[in-house]
Amino acid sequence: MGKIKIGKDNKICFIRMKGKLFGDIPINLELRLSVEDSPNSAGVGQ
Repeated sequence: MGKIKIGKDNKICFIRMKGKLFGDIPINLELRLSVEDSPNSAGVGQ
């Protein structure tokens, strides 16, 4: 697992799911989540 560094306060998560539904119908789901972290980090040290 690695980190992708794009911006200082921008955190990004990639989720990929593959599978089959009823009747062996294939499904492929790709999701990208992005959040600006700086407004949420007031008073929190790492």
